[in-house]
Amino acid sequence: MWQRNNGQAEDDLQFRFTAYLVSAVKRRRKDYLIQLYKRNSIESAVEAVYESEPSSEEV
Repeated sequence: MWQRNNGQAEDDLQFRFTAYLVSAVKRRRKDYLIQLYKRNSIESAVEAVYESEPSSEEV
């Protein structure tokens, strides 16, 4: 069955692609921020351990 292209199908496809792209970017941004938060919390925990241990100069 052939239908005349009135441009609406292309607009619908573009809207769907744009929505997909926006959701993918939001998801990746969220994953990046979670990863960054985890990395920073681990680094601060490691720094706290090193600061609490006596150094060889103090012993």
